[in-house]
Amino acid sequence: MKKRILIIDDDASIRSSLQKILTASGYELTVAADGDSAQIEFAKADLLILDLNLPIQDGWDILNDVNAEHPLLPVIVITGLADQLEERTIPGASAFLEKPIEVPALLETVTRLLTQTPEERLAETSTGPERWQSPATRGGERPSKSAAHVLKRFKAC
Repeated sequence: MKKRILIIDDDASIRSSLQKILTASGYELTVAADGDSAQIEFAKADLLILDLNLPIQDGWDILNDVNAEHPLLPVIVITGLADQLEERTIPGASAFLEKPIEVPALLETVTRLLTQTPEERLAETSTGPERWQSPATRGGERPSKSAAHVLKRFKAC
């Protein structure tokens, strides 16, 4: 069965390029220009490729939501702003790639993340704080689902 990758980027040329590269590599792709139009796809995806600078709901908020609702979903954060890549320890973000994206690095990262076991992903998400919150939205948000709780449910299936 093909692995499903969800790409969220407001730049149509980036979406198109990533879609061509990843489809040619044997992956099933869903693309979205913003987080609102991708909400229904998070639960179906095996991997999320997420731009940080998006309209409507920015990538930081989407990452926060995905981390809370789907803590075992690997996320590759992509950005054209190199200064955003200093946040390398944000739980829920498995990898960071700077635009323009180098194809070999993208394919290696995708392969590595899609071959992780749930236990490896859990260990990765457990290395940082329980839940990251963007500086603009800290405090007063709903509690996240525990990654350990999700893994127990995953193993029960």
